[in-house]
Amino acid sequence: MKSQVARWGNSLAFRIPKQIAIQLDLKPSTTLVCSVEAGALVVRPVREVKEYSLEELLTGPTEVEDEVDWGKPEGKEAW
Repeated sequence: MKSQVARWGNSLAFRIPKQIAIQLDLKPSTTLVCSVEAGALVVRPVREVKEYSLEELLTGPTEVEDEVDWGKPEGKEAW
């Protein structure tokens, strides 16, 4: 697919064809990283992954709910 470079203020821009946007699940707020590799423009979406510290992972819930009585067993549940 071809796309044409156009002026956007003091910068240059190009449109991403719809089929490519669908394949890459690009949205208007998607962050892209642009680089030059072997003389070619490479544009990659940034897939941000939240990294948790060990302390965050080991921290349990601060509020404990009371046990809920769902009534007497129905059917063949094993208690």
